[in-house]
Amino acid sequence: MGTDAISRGTASGFQHPPSAKLRLSPFLLAIADDATGALEVGGQLAIQGIRSHVTTTGGLDLAADALVVDLETRHLAAAEAGLSVASLALVARAGGIPHLYKKTDSTLRGNIASEFQALLHAFPERLLVYVPAYPKMKRTVVGGELYVDGKPLAETATAADRLNPSSEGNVPALLAAGCSAPVSVAGNACELRVLLGDCAPGSVIVCDGTSDDHLRETAAAIAEAGRPAIVAGTGGFVGHWAARLPVPRRYVAPRLRIGRCLVASGSLHPASREQIRRAAPAAIHTLYLDQQPDQETVQALAEHDWAALATPGDCPGGVSARMGALVREALAARATDCLVIFGGDTALAVLAALGVTTVESAGELLPGIPISTTTYAGRQLVFVTKAGGFGGEDTLLVIKELLEKKR
Repeated sequence: MGTDAISRGTASGFQHPPSAKLRLSPFLLAIADDATGALEVGGQLAIQGIRSHVTTTGGLDLAADALVVDLETRHLAAAEAGLSVASLALVARAGGIPHLYKKTDSTLRGNIASEFQALLHAFPERLLVYVPAYPKMKRTVVGGELYVDGKPLAETATAADRLNPSSEGNVPALLAAGCSAPVSVAGNACELRVLLGDCAPGSVIVCDGTSDDHLRETAAAIAEAGRPAIVAGTGGFVGHWAARLPVPRRYVAPRLRIGRCLVASGSLHPASREQIRRAAPAAIHTLYLDQQPDQETVQALAEHDWAALATPGDCPGGVSARMGALVREALAARATDCLVIFGGDTALAVLAALGVTTVESAGELLPGIPISTTTYAGRQLVFVTKAGGFGGEDTLLVIKELLEKKR
């Protein structure tokens, strides 16, 4: 999508609600395209001591030092996604927010190219540094090419994703399809330092990454350059970047008390489905959508301290919305301390069903699996969320073990 399209869109009324108008502003704004990604960013910022809120409303909350906004653009058309990002970015510019992070999917799903075009339109004097690697989740980038578990993206389950397939693993080629900015690849921190000095405003620098040490060196090079830049990348890079920012660090982690827990997994990814299957015999009472009438499902979920609701993988449309409604009814039937949610669409649907638009980030339980809190029905409610493709076969069992230590 070109800058003319963005200009027409923002001029013709594609704006955020009045709540986005700023009197004061957070020090940092992160923009995500789905709920689990937004929550993951918030968790990483909290680990760095930065008080962070995650919101699904598109407005800018003034109570936090960092705000993560889930714009839900992953499933939109490219032009519409770009307009949404441009609108929020222009509000951030008007509010003088100094630090901007664009969260992208670790398997390159979504509208990355058009959203980068939008950001460079809103901040034409900056360049954009993109770090798409997430080594802890076995996503590495070499020569601008993404590998998942050592395989090219086209050979992974993501390429066959029913809702949002992604098979183009060459990052410069992916960007060229929807972004007019010149793209350079930095193979290491030394090359990045040179490019940060030489590249013109409006450029994109794609950074390789094969280890966390590599990501730390990349973050150091960005900080040392002293050049204002938009930074983009996975949840695996945002913490390294934030660690070097000159922002307040006054976050105090809450005490979590977790007794009863409900798991909701609407993800169709094989990883999440196997995690549910393995946990089912291990004291997690597991039900599947359409296994029995909804009323009986709610009653069964409410009878157990640990219960899970999952999709068998062949349900009709509207799975996430149905799960959200069933979770709401289960919480009404019996108070719950914690929700464990697999899948970005499921997370958004559950939050919407509960009427929750903003949560406070509280770090992470495991790599890539953040913790958030809110007040619901007069008591603390903890959210543990995970992208569908994250984690090994026993991830849910490990989550259960860790949460039971917080009784």
